[in-house]
Amino acid sequence: MAGRRDASRHTIFAVMATFYLCYVVFLFFPVAGPRYAFDGAHNIATAVGPARFAAWLLDKGDSWGAAFPSSHVAASVVATGMALRYWRALGLVLLPFTAGLILAVVYGQFHYAVDALAGLMVAALMLGIMQTAEATAPQRVRVGDYGVESGSSV
Repeated sequence: MAGRRDASRHTIFAVMATFYLCYVVFLFFPVAGPRYAFDGAHNIATAVGPARFAAWLLDKGDSWGAAFPSSHVAASVVATGMALRYWRALGLVLLPFTAGLILAVVYGQFHYAVDALAGLMVAALMLGIMQTAEATAPQRVRVGDYGVESGSSV
C-alpha cells in the first residue's frame, strides 16, 4: 500500500460516510427485513451446522428496522467503486463478489429488492460526491502569490 495513503483515506472516508448515511435513514424509515415477515426456508441446506449457527446469530443479534436502504449493498459498491478508481486490479477482483452480495441479500431474505436498489442509489450518490470532492480538492498556494511579504503583519 506504499504510496496509496491518500487513496486509502478517501476510500475509508467514503465507506464510513456511506454507513453513517444509511444509519441516518434507518432512524427515519425503520423497515424490518423480509426475514421478519416471511418464514425462512426449511430444507437440507438450512439443516447443516453453519446455516443453523448463522440463523441463531441472526435471531439473537439482528437489528430490527435496519433494512432500508441496504448498507451491505451501499458500502460494498462504494468500496468496489473506490477500488476501481485507485487500484483497478483490486476493483476488478471485487466486482463479482459485490454483484453476488447484491443478489444474496435479497435471496437470503436479509433485504427486499427495493432495499438493495436504494443501497445502489446511496452508493451512486456517495461515489458522485467523492468524485466531485476530489476534483475540487484545495491546492496549496505559495504565500508570495497573494502579494503578502514574508515577515510583515497584515
